[in-house]
Amino acid sequence: MSPAHDQSETQRKRQLERRQQHRRTPFQIKFLRFVFRFIGPVIPGLMARLMHYLWFQTHRHPMPAREQKWLQTARQSRISFEQQDIALYHWGEGKTILLAHGWDGRGSQLAGFVSVLLKQGYSVLAFDAPGHGASTGKTTNAVQIARLIARLDKEYGPFQAVIAHSLGVPASLYSAIYEGLRLGCFIGISGPGDLPFLVEKYTTALHIPAPVIRRFQAQLVNDFGADWAHRLATTRMAGQLGNRTGHPIRALIVHDSDDLDVPAEHSQAIASAIHSDGYVLTTGLGHRRILRSPAVITLVGRFINGCSNADNMLD
Repeated sequence: MSPAHDQSETQRKRQLERRQQHRRTPFQIKFLRFVFRFIGPVIPGLMARLMHYLWFQTHRHPMPAREQKWLQTARQSRISFEQQDIALYHWGEGKTILLAHGWDGRGSQLAGFVSVLLKQGYSVLAFDAPGHGASTGKTTNAVQIARLIARLDKEYGPFQAVIAHSLGVPASLYSAIYEGLRLGCFIGISGPGDLPFLVEKYTTALHIPAPVIRRFQAQLVNDFGADWAHRLATTRMAGQLGNRTGHPIRALIVHDSDDLDVPAEHSQAIASAIHSDGYVLTTGLGHRRILRSPAVITLVGRFINGCSNADNMLD
């Protein structure tokens, strides 16, 4: 690697740091920072319960016109899942590709892939996770989303491929290893390498004091078991995938160097662990716009077309 490349990479990282620093902080975040900083040390148990509630609470965001247009072409249905009504979106006929969105997202965010996949003869299934999009609920977690993906696999699978974004990446891998998802071809986009990273990012953003964090972590142990961080480590699951499913996995991992939510190094580690067919690093797309990139959409479509071993493994 040349000195010029090192200098360019250093400049890029500094630019990302400046962009993160200049992000406008919402009033709600400022208020929570004040609460956790000054009240957290006094009543850490109560503040840990507040943090626990906030951690699993989802937030719905307005759907842009392009996504509304995409959904107009879908066959929409609903299923009942763990006391919630889940919105499903279907396009086309043929072998099915599953789209798995990330936290605070919705199925329509990945609908940019639909046109290319339909032209290649596939059908596409997307969903809104509990507490997201048009589905009911106000909270969820990666493990529950993994169970939902396994449920969809039983009813609509086996899937020719799964395209997952952000938290959809660990949820899909967890579903394959622990919940029975039949997975032969996997595309992971902008995924976190482990969930403790997200916890650390969250606690840092809200200036949460150590006593509150310790009690919150104890609640996570109560929710998911003492080994929750190990079980939900995306890189570890990626490394185990072939052994646990009983057959090799074709995988493509994509990330953007300008992602402000999850550093690209996370996907690089996932790609290495899963022995992926390719790791693609884009530039200038960020965490979500990468899903609308024509180049990325074309790349994913070509990869799925060449994923012929999924037919052999899962038919």
